[in-house]
Amino acid sequence: FDCICHTLLISFVLNYLSNIRIVSWPNVFDMKVSLFRWLFLGFLSSLVILTNGDASCQDRLRTYLAFQTKEAVPYTGKNLLHFLHVPRTAGRTFLSCFLRPGTMPSRRCSKGYDRLRLNLEDPGCYFLSTHDDFSVIQLLPPGTSVLSQLRDPVSRFVSAYEFAIEVAARFMSRNSRPYRKEPSRVITEDVWPWSYLVPFFISDMKRRKEERKLLNETLDPNVWIARSDLKTNQRVYYNAARDISKNEIPADDLSSARILDPIDPYDNPLVISFAEFVRHPIAAELLHNGQTYQVLGITNYSHFGEADAIRACMSSDVDIRDALHWKAKRRVKTFTHVGTTDHLFDSVASGGASLHLPLWDHAYAGGEDVPTQRHQDHSFFESSSSSVSSSLSSTLPSSAAGLSPNDTREEETASRSHGVLNGSDDNKAIEQMSKLLNQVNKARLTLRVAQRDLFHSLQANPSGDDSQSATTAALRDRLSHARKDLNRLQTELNRVRTLAPRASSLARQESLELHGIQLDSILTRAAAVGSDDPGSNSQGPRRLLGLRTPNPRLPTALGVHFKQCASTSQLTSNRRRMQSLSGFTLPDGRMIEFSKAARKGIPADLFKEIRMRNSLDLDLYNLGLQQLRKRVVLQRRVDAFKHYPFAPMWPNIDDKGREGGETKGRRMA
Repeated sequence: FDCICHTLLISFVLNYLSNIRIVSWPNVFDMKVSLFRWLFLGFLSSLVILTNGDASCQDRLRTYLAFQTKEAVPYTGKNLLHFLHVPRTAGRTFLSCFLRPGTMPSRRCSKGYDRLRLNLEDPGCYFLSTHDDFSVIQLLPPGTSVLSQLRDPVSRFVSAYEFAIEVAARFMSRNSRPYRKEPSRVITEDVWPWSYLVPFFISDMKRRKEERKLLNETLDPNVWIARSDLKTNQRVYYNAARDISKNEIPADDLSSARILDPIDPYDNPLVISFAEFVRHPIAAELLHNGQTYQVLGITNYSHFGEADAIRACMSSDVDIRDALHWKAKRRVKTFTHVGTTDHLFDSVASGGASLHLPLWDHAYAGGEDVPTQRHQDHSFFESSSSSVSSSLSSTLPSSAAGLSPNDTREEETASRSHGVLNGSDDNKAIEQMSKLLNQVNKARLTLRVAQRDLFHSLQANPSGDDSQSATTAALRDRLSHARKDLNRLQTELNRVRTLAPRASSLARQESLELHGIQLDSILTRAAAVGSDDPGSNSQGPRRLLGLRTPNPRLPTALGVHFKQCASTSQLTSNRRRMQSLSGFTLPDGRMIEFSKAARKGIPADLFKEIRMRNSLDLDLYNLGLQQLRKRVVLQRRVDAFKHYPFAPMWPNIDDKGREGGETKGRRMA
């Protein structure tokens, strides 16, 4: 069909340019010959155009495959583990209530949800979690393991729509009063894909709010609405004209009272309707088939500079679409663990077996604030009190006593030069990699801003007004340059990465031993110094030295902690959602209230359309669910799949902190 259209179009153009008028030809034979000639030339030209178009997509596919050289490997407990966090798949609950409490804080990498933070010299970085797509694996050390969560695409899309409205409403309510964000704090608007979706919804909400102001509506004092009270969570009646809330409508007002029906949360004057959002370009850019794109590493948040071109090729070329769809399914099978949102508890239990995180073992607490360069920090020799410092100086080994930070750095430099850590060439390569990583992050941010500006420009000028064409062309040129810069830096980073292995924790430990520093010995002697203090405890020596317990344990089992944490997280999320939406209402006081009952009011045809637009994600989700069920069956067969603990048995601990006597069961709250 494309070939026929190109042939007719090019034949018409060639015929027009030749200034031949068919109606004036002297005979039919000449007309047929000329017409055949132009049709033949048009056919050849169309073949050239279509062939070049296919070649362009084929070239991009080859570039993509050349970039994607690393794949996930099985988890051994000694290699880096990356949680590929797909938005709106209960990944936050899975992470904060299971993965983090199940991982020693000393093994956790720096947070990287607003941007990728990698300390290549940190030997304690074994668990990383980000919203990056699979392209980030190309920047991580070889032999990285991957786990992820998938969700039914319909539920995920509805959840994304609701969450984006909630965050946008919270932003508008927050900006109505003085607010100052802490520089170190990461908020939802900083995190992909909400960094795109939230501004979109805010812009839409503001526009609709200004339009309502122009109507200059007056409030009827006889109109009441029923809504939930934020403090008591009970149903109350609210009158916007009088600004009062009552448990019951006053008897004097019953005769004239008029109770308004609640608004449809998915189709109302406050925000873009759900049906319109399903068909909006920003939904296609960020949500439709987003799980597949994230597994392939071709989202608009990708480290691969031509990700948007690959997505375009998938839309236009069925063969490339099928090939990459097959690659996504094959890649998911290499993940150490794949869970699903609708089977969250089984996903956690199976993940515990796959990752060697027993649900009956103690959970770990906190730990996010532990410094990343733990093995290089010798500042614990400094004390905030000179008296404590002098009392400790006699207890330290002679090689360690009196060391200043400068001395330790000099000795560490000397140990590096003798090959104790890494060779000088490796150190230079690691330093260069760190600089390149920062440059790649900046280039990605530049590309992201260019993409957003171009999208907003096209959205503001959908008719293609000529007056805006120069601006659009400049934005496209800026986007092209940003993409080329990112490609260049990524290529250089991959080249340098092959020259330097990952720094090992063993080498770091050897560097400490060169100083004659035995931490256990230091703590033992320091404990003797502080033993006269009646308020001292087991943490006293560590506190005097400026240390904290690197891997503090909680009294609850990991499985119990997950249940408690997941329940608390759900309650907190519901409360925060109600508070956010209550600040953004119609003049009569009616607000958006999302619920399972309200979801049932969404037309079935709209759900069908979402499934059609997310056919790749639907197939990938079904594969993930199938993989989970198979894994659970195998784990049950070898008795690796454990049920959640209800009343775990803990050893009886005496008043001196020693295990002994009979074991007693202790019910966890």
